[in-house]
Amino acid sequence: MSKGMNYKKLSSLVLTTTALSINGLLAEEFTLELGKFQQVLKVDAMAMPVDTQAIQISPTSWNVHSITSVVSHGTLVKQGEILVDIDTKAIDERIIDLTKDVMKQQLMLEKAELEFKDFTAKTEEALAEAKTKYDRFQQDYLHFRQVARAVKISDLEYAVTRAENTLSYNQEEFVQLMKMYEEDGLTEETEEIIIKRVKNALVASKRKLEEEKRIEKHQKEVQIPREDEDWKTKEGKKKREWELVQKTLPLKFNEQELELEKLKADLAKAQKKVAELKADRKLMNIVSPVEGVVYYGEFKDGTWSSEAAHKALRVGGKLPTDKVFLTVVPKESKMTFNAFFSETEKAMLGDVKSGSLRLAVKPWESVPVSVSLATESPLLSLKWIGSFAPQADLSIPVVVGAKAEVSIITAVNDEVLSIPKKAVKIHPEGKFTVMLKMADDEPEEREVKIGRGNEDQLEILDGLENGQVIIIDEKKSKNE
Repeated sequence: MSKGMNYKKLSSLVLTTTALSINGLLAEEFTLELGKFQQVLKVDAMAMPVDTQAIQISPTSWNVHSITSVVSHGTLVKQGEILVDIDTKAIDERIIDLTKDVMKQQLMLEKAELEFKDFTAKTEEALAEAKTKYDRFQQDYLHFRQVARAVKISDLEYAVTRAENTLSYNQEEFVQLMKMYEEDGLTEETEEIIIKRVKNALVASKRKLEEEKRIEKHQKEVQIPREDEDWKTKEGKKKREWELVQKTLPLKFNEQELELEKLKADLAKAQKKVAELKADRKLMNIVSPVEGVVYYGEFKDGTWSSEAAHKALRVGGKLPTDKVFLTVVPKESKMTFNAFFSETEKAMLGDVKSGSLRLAVKPWESVPVSVSLATESPLLSLKWIGSFAPQADLSIPVVVGAKAEVSIITAVNDEVLSIPKKAVKIHPEGKFTVMLKMADDEPEEREVKIGRGNEDQLEILDGLENGQVIIIDEKKSKNE
């Protein structure tokens, strides 16, 4: 909106209209005199409301916002009056469906929690049962190694010993019987029966001894080693079974626990989704927060941006999200005027705090304004926002966007020499010179030091004196 610098020169300049000829070229003469130098900064400003209520929605989950009706731009609305109507049928149905899903998931979770409680008890019981079974096997195995095996070997050896004793008894009995037969003179029939019986018993005891020895040998060399191997094999198997139970039962427990946690997480996610949708649904009740006038778009960074909002805010259009689409200006809001300063204009402004404002619709009336920078840092456009607050009542009502021109006197010097800009030559090395008329009417190039400037004039700080005459060749003047 910057109009640029417009300056006013109040010093007295004596312009000699006599045309001179320098090196065959026509020239003009300017006589320097001390006078008043005033620097004025003029910028174009626009009326903006001081108080605004931005309208925007930032939904979390639902991004379909089809407009069914929208208040017209410039409408005066009351507080609580509907600004935009949104088609909510789809989101309402979605909320109902998800609410039912949540209820179903709650029932599933309750069932799963009961099953998990029962599974926990059964897991503990199964683990205890497996531990008991393994402990009992270890006890049996220990008993076999320490008792049963030795007893079995002892019994085998004892059976052999007993068979040997039996044989020995039978042999002794046979010997004694034969002596008795010889001494007592038993009949042949009695002798035959008794001796036959004793001989049979002797044969039987011999065979029994042989059998017990075979059994002992087989048990010691075959059967007992087999039992040792079987016990060792069974011990390894039982150990693996116990270790497997120790690992698998906790894994199954963890698996069931994770399933339960997943049901809880899914339920929480569904509940969150319903809550978000309900919150998004609530955002669709777009009403005016205050009594005021509706403006399409947004007031930001000293400007009013409305083009995008005008395109979107229509029946059937999609309501913008995460950005301001409407602004309600309170009925009693005051107006300020904003403008943009370039870096040069900001430097010229300095610490000046006042100026004057003229409305574009009433250019012959001026009111004082206070001047301030609305931002300490420049915008991305490398401009600073200037704010101008009227210090007196304007004679006519001001609407948003009303144009005005602000004049700010940034410098005044009552006794200063100044020359036309076209008289100065700028050199590549950075120095400034003018053509000074000497006493013999011959021009001489003189270096000067420049101060402030306005639209036509430059302030001379050093290099020239009051009353001296500057020569500007006509060709350069036309090119300027």
